[in-house]
Amino acid sequence: MSGLTNGGPINAFAVIDLNGNEPDYQGQFSVTQPDVGRLMATLLPDSEQTATGRLICQNQFSGRGFDQHRMLDTLRLSGDFRLDEGSVKGSPLVDSLATFLGSRT
Repeated sequence: MSGLTNGGPINAFAVIDLNGNEPDYQGQFSVTQPDVGRLMATLLPDSEQTATGRLICQNQFSGRGFDQHRMLDTLRLSGDFRLDEGSVKGSPLVDSLATFLGSRT
């Protein structure tokens, strides 16, 4: 699957093998968003969190199973998530990390 979201490309690819007792799946997902603030406003219009900058995300995933519990138990993710020339504000996780590292939020 390929497309554009708020001016940036999004690509997803997955393979599901149904030949065993449980299906195996693997795939890749990537998104490049030139304006992450615009994307957040579209996806989370009521959120107090804000972000600016350019988002670049590339991930691979794999796992197996039919039901949600089994799929989550076997899910494996790896990849890269970057925010270039930007900031994130109003996120409890980011605020806690900044405090831990001695930075101002």
